[in-house]
Amino acid sequence: MKYFIYVFGVLVFCFNLSVLAQPGRLDSTFGSDGIFKKDLLNVTAIIPQQNGEIICFGQNEPTGISVLRCAANASILSQYNYEFGLNAFVEITDAVSLNDGSIVGIGVYDFKGSFFKFHANGSIDTSFGTNGFLMIPFANEFQRIILQKNGKMVIWGKDEQSHILFRFDSNFQLDSSFGTNGILKITVPNGFFYFSKLAIQKDDKIVHATVNYNDLTIRRYTTSGALDNQFAISGAFNLNFNHRVYRAQPIILASGKICVLVQDSLYASLLKLNPDGVLDSTFGTNGMLRISIPGKGFYLTDLAQQVDGKILIAGNIGEVGKLTSCFWLQRRFEDGSLDFSFGDSSVTQTPFSYKYVGMQKMVLQKNGDILLGGDSDFDSPVSIPGYYFMMTRYLLDLNLGIIDFSKESFPLQIYPNPIQSSSTLSFSLQHAENLSIDLFNLQGQKIKSFINQQYFTQGEHKIDLLFNDMHKPGYYLLRINNGEQVITIKVLRQ
Repeated sequence: MKYFIYVFGVLVFCFNLSVLAQPGRLDSTFGSDGIFKKDLLNVTAIIPQQNGEIICFGQNEPTGISVLRCAANASILSQYNYEFGLNAFVEITDAVSLNDGSIVGIGVYDFKGSFFKFHANGSIDTSFGTNGFLMIPFANEFQRIILQKNGKMVIWGKDEQSHILFRFDSNFQLDSSFGTNGILKITVPNGFFYFSKLAIQKDDKIVHATVNYNDLTIRRYTTSGALDNQFAISGAFNLNFNHRVYRAQPIILASGKICVLVQDSLYASLLKLNPDGVLDSTFGTNGMLRISIPGKGFYLTDLAQQVDGKILIAGNIGEVGKLTSCFWLQRRFEDGSLDFSFGDSSVTQTPFSYKYVGMQKMVLQKNGDILLGGDSDFDSPVSIPGYYFMMTRYLLDLNLGIIDFSKESFPLQIYPNPIQSSSTLSFSLQHAENLSIDLFNLQGQKIKSFINQQYFTQGEHKIDLLFNDMHKPGYYLLRINNGEQVITIKVLRQ
């Protein structure tokens, strides 16, 4: 009994929960009452920075690109406009932030797949390639980019005849250990993908979702570029919807399962696959959950998982013949059930008085706040050729544990909780520490030691904790100790 009194005392002294009102509300400190807009065309990437700044990439005309650098409150700190020649078509289609803070954009330059390199502040890195860009002559275009843990870049693109997965190393050279000399050509029924999207698992395997007329296909590739025979049937999951499918967005959940948002001509759907590529029968109806919005036209485009395991779905809705369209955002639990604590009965809608609004990107900032980005027509009574880039930010209710190490506080999260086979412990240290992380049962007996006096530098850390060798479900106590102070978190092993 004394042990539990001591642990409870530590929790009261060191662990502070912050509770926010109504998660999903617009952040009034961002832009104008939560909404930012700028006359910029076709914004294709939004990169949140460690310091809270936001970098946005768009197109200012067919021969140039624009980069916006915004402060945390969405005020514009700088705008860079780059022209690439009178006759050159240039477009950035996707971008990622590298470990050193620099940004790699991909896209098209003069109808060739190309890399673009930028500094963390959005200015182009003229030391890269030719004044900041590098053309790849054997690719017609690059469309999607994702990073593997080793820093290698997996890119989906095209040449004149094929759809291709490329892998480049950190020096922007094709990786000969992938596919055939860094190139994996994909056989496409009817010769065309309408939409393609990538995701990376923790083990660096590649999940590739494509749609073709009525069909959804999800393929998984090993790190060498071979179809993974341990996934679905010979490495591919196929589903026919019996009507036109427009897009599919996969994400890898913290549990290792795959969640896919599918938009077709009638519905939007969530699919959940087990790691072996079989539909999860515990989710929705036989692994599928239909989403409909009665009386509205809707197009759902993006999907993300919060650090607490909850799932966010975003898109746009509108009514035919009316001038009001909305950004639409919904939150669900990982089992697919609605989270009625979010917004208005699980949904937040942000209306705009424009004929057209297209929500394109959802990005989670480091603190968990949600950025939605898209475009709209100009708010003008006459038809003129122009668009606004729209960005909104929504506040969340992520409760952070606070420990007082070296008189400084740091945020701590563990997710998912409840735990199946693994969980991730995320925290940020103000000073370097030697930490031990142990697991106890409710009787105070140590069950497992994850880390013993390991040195951690100042800054952010994520640790994967494996529970798959524990066969007994129930509640346990996870204890983090720096030799002087301790915090204990109750976790549930399912």
